[in-house]
Amino acid sequence: MAFEDLISGKLGGVIIMQQLWALIKKEFLQIRRDPRTLGMVLFAPLVMLMLYGYAVNFDIHHIAIIVCDQDCSQESREFIRGFSSSEYFDITGHDANPEHLISYLDAGIARGVLWIPRGFGRKLAEGVGSDLFFGLDGADANTATISLGYFSKYVQGYSANIIINRLTQKGRPDLVNRLTSFQTEARVWYNPELKSSHFIVPGLISTLLMMVVALLTAMAVTNEKERNTFEQLAVSPIKPWQLILGKIIPYALVSFLGVLLIIPAGVFWFGVPLRGSILVLMLFILIFLVSVLGIGLFFSTIAKTQQQAMFMVVPATTLPAILLSGFVFPIESMPHFLQWVTYLIPARFFLIALRGIFLKGVGLVVLWPQAIILLIFSTVLMVAAALKFKKRLD
Repeated sequence: MAFEDLISGKLGGVIIMQQLWALIKKEFLQIRRDPRTLGMVLFAPLVMLMLYGYAVNFDIHHIAIIVCDQDCSQESREFIRGFSSSEYFDITGHDANPEHLISYLDAGIARGVLWIPRGFGRKLAEGVGSDLFFGLDGADANTATISLGYFSKYVQGYSANIIINRLTQKGRPDLVNRLTSFQTEARVWYNPELKSSHFIVPGLISTLLMMVVALLTAMAVTNEKERNTFEQLAVSPIKPWQLILGKIIPYALVSFLGVLLIIPAGVFWFGVPLRGSILVLMLFILIFLVSVLGIGLFFSTIAKTQQQAMFMVVPATTLPAILLSGFVFPIESMPHFLQWVTYLIPARFFLIALRGIFLKGVGLVVLWPQAIILLIFSTVLMVAAALKFKKRLD
């Protein structure tokens, strides 16, 4: 009797695995027959990475400036020459009337205006402070803030050079030494060139995975509902967990292949360094994929059509991944209640892990808290989706 039970148990396990494999095979065939789905998983994230990688850039260069030089002295021309010699500012025009300067900002012809009033050179020669007017278009607050910092730094350096030259001419090298004896050395770790791509690309990987994978999973299940094949699966002898795994595993594998295309593009095309372990990176991606698949599966049980699934998934995944994960806006700068909300966003912890692996080269010794939190997210989201899915089947 025990032998018969053992044989029947093994046969039952084989049948269960055959049913699961049949579901997985069916899903793979459906993906292959739908080039749009396959393209969405494999190539859409890659294309979006290229677009966003170039479009989303916090490096400010070649800011268009209109200059009004009423002084027309050697000093004013030297000031303008030094001002425009950097890669930050481009002199795109001149106007002799300072009252016209604001109109350039109104029309969007320039991002900033520089007005050097009469007497600039004379006051510098007399050692009297001179006035300058530097106006910026504040409609883009980020550009205006960075531009103002560039201008202030240039003016400080220009003023310091004038003071040093005058003291040298007056034979007071002792005062020059006092002014220049205090030196500072600034060093930026992990991204010494301060390239925006090093900051943006890991965030894009997180955002694209959360958006595409969750949306694809939700739409795959709702597609079964629209074709009236979902009910046939529900009344079949297939168990709910088999149906869940049969739906998730194919999209998890295809999504993982999509990730393998994104990462080389970020490393070799945008030059983002991958200093950490690839195995640790793959581990975090797999854990994060499970949580995202759980989100997509959960919304698929609520939505009745693919359109409804899209309207539910996109606001629930894309917007939090961009706004509340630390991808674009620092979490520390958010209101306190929003900072607490960010703890409910899996992309926040995944992004910390990505930047740590890519830029800092750290591993699980440092990132184990993020790994545990993502495992908790994955477990909770998959259990909630499975319970909701089972209830839908019952």
